[in-house]
Amino acid sequence: ALYLDPARAAVGPLPAEGLALPADTRFVMGFDVQRFVASPFYQRFSKDRLSQGRPPGFAELVQNFDRLGELGLSVNVSELDVRVAGLGGTAAYRRAVQKRIYQRVAAACLASDACEGVTTWGFTDRYSWIDGTFGADDPLLFDDAYQKKPAYYGYVDGFLGVPLDD
Repeated sequence: ALYLDPARAAVGPLPAEGLALPADTRFVMGFDVQRFVASPFYQRFSKDRLSQGRPPGFAELVQNFDRLGELGLSVNVSELDVRVAGLGGTAAYRRAVQKRIYQRVAAACLASDACEGVTTWGFTDRYSWIDGTFGADDPLLFDDAYQKKPAYYGYVDGFLGVPLDD
């Protein structure tokens, strides 16, 4: 979920009338939720997951995090997982794309004063909810045998400021 928090203001349930949003969506008083949900930023993070079609670039992420910060909001990217089974190509290609996405998100969070943190939906593919919901995939930082995947190194590199490779 992307949590919006202007100076820790009061948060309440989103009014249902006229909005087609998940029931558990939350809003910040005075924040234009409809405009935010229609934004390319939200669409790319649809249902808390990064789009496989065209993942946002580093500059795009930082720009959007900063724009939210300018509104007095803080950003927490939570429940992050990166599905790659639908990408096609070799396993090495899918792992490389996944690594880049994890690195971009971590690096963008580090680069933006508005971003307070990034958390993942879990840490091992062995117990990922993705397989039971969408079919076999490997969306997290560690494989089924608890071994670090390239995604792990991308995630760490992003927070360490290692230059992006795209």
